[in-house]
Amino acid sequence: MEKLYSLVQTDDSRKADLYIRGQSSHPVLKSALHKDEILDFCTYFNSISIKKWRQYTTIQQVMLELSVQGSFELTVSMYSPSGEQILIQEKINGPIYRKTWHIDELSGDIAGFSLRALEAGAQCCGGAYYGEFSQWSEKNIGIGICTFKREKYVLRTIEHLQEFQKNNKWLQVLVVDNGSTLQEQNKEGLRIIHNRNFGGSGGFTRAMIEYVDEDQVDYVLLMDDDIVLDSTVLERTHSLLCGLKNEYGDSFLSGAMLTMEQPIIQYENTAYWDKFISKVIHKGLDLSKKENLISNEVFKQNNNQYAGWWYCCIPLNRIKEIGYPLPVFIKSDDMEYGIRNKRELLTLNGIGVWHETFTKKMSPVIRFFSDRNSFILNHYADRCSRSSLLAAIIGRICKRLRHKDMASIQILYFALQDYYEGFQNITAKDADMKMNEVAELTKLPFQWKSLAGIFRYMLKIIFHYKVVNDTYLDFHSQNLKTNTFWKQYLHIE
Repeated sequence: MEKLYSLVQTDDSRKADLYIRGQSSHPVLKSALHKDEILDFCTYFNSISIKKWRQYTTIQQVMLELSVQGSFELTVSMYSPSGEQILIQEKINGPIYRKTWHIDELSGDIAGFSLRALEAGAQCCGGAYYGEFSQWSEKNIGIGICTFKREKYVLRTIEHLQEFQKNNKWLQVLVVDNGSTLQEQNKEGLRIIHNRNFGGSGGFTRAMIEYVDEDQVDYVLLMDDDIVLDSTVLERTHSLLCGLKNEYGDSFLSGAMLTMEQPIIQYENTAYWDKFISKVIHKGLDLSKKENLISNEVFKQNNNQYAGWWYCCIPLNRIKEIGYPLPVFIKSDDMEYGIRNKRELLTLNGIGVWHETFTKKMSPVIRFFSDRNSFILNHYADRCSRSSLLAAIIGRICKRLRHKDMASIQILYFALQDYYEGFQNITAKDADMKMNEVAELTKLPFQWKSLAGIFRYMLKIIFHYKVVNDTYLDFHSQNLKTNTFWKQYLHIE
């Protein structure tokens, strides 16, 4: 039997219902319980997604292992849209309880269990899920974190990952420091390297290049520096990839984004580009509710689907095959790269991280890159064309005029101007210098001629779209298949 992941708890009361329902204001594992006190483990982090494990992996059997002291009534249930089905309900005693099911015995979407203390002082000391697979191959994972002058956040994440590495030697960590404010390191399991500030695309691409050149890992896990991560997310990620069916060998594994502001609410569980804007899957789900855990496991593969790089695990061999991301500084690099892969995305309850919502991070500079890069994306996404690009521009104009946001109208003009010049001009200057120029542009007072300028560029797009489109496609095919362009662009020796 291979360990899938451990049961886990939290000391954050705001997150408690994602771990153990019935948990009081303090963690309950290894704590003495009152008689008849019930702990419900059918939660985001402690249930098991039978449907997904069966779909993605070669799992044959599932085992639940519990460490208890005293007597409990154990109830194990399967859940699906049609309701709950109780598998077993029995009295158990310590110290160790194990129960194994063949995968064919488990017909629902998710499985979970609850414990009712049959005596005062009974304790649940922990547990884990295990699986037996017809095909299991140990995988090494290399985390790539891109950071820029966010020492407080990234040092917290590094400390957490290093603690996890003590018992999980399959994990490596590489921090690409775009601000060069961290001390460079190169020791077993951890590297910190300095990089020019070429944005998220430059930082994450640098991580890809380093791992491809070293060729020591099977997957590259791109991860933001400011997320909050539960270590069992890494356990699930590793065990899922080790037991993966061959047909999913090229797939990206996407971690869901939960909100820092409301920790039980999911912001995104993958998204797709609908030719005009991003459409988020399962936004706003309250993951403390069992019915939403079931909804969250519904397979939704959409055209132009992609995974956000706050937590995205990419096969190393796939990087070698499809090449490297767009040099867009920030915004839309993860979108285009996921669309480029053209493979089914993998998602799983319990593989998710907490992150600030993007509305809190919006600024005029980010607005510029968001606008410009969405226009660039139009040339690489399926079913996009001249008409979809013009519709996207018009939609932005109308929305900003409606809100009387003239500053953003002017940013749209600058973004269109930069987009129209193409990647050859965009990358003619180093990205950090380009960023400084953009920052200065966004400070300029609004001028009405910028609105006329937008319509002028729309006319250029109408008459010259094919030339612009060919220019973007040529850059993609000529420069991104290997790391040569990026090494020169990043000034890597």
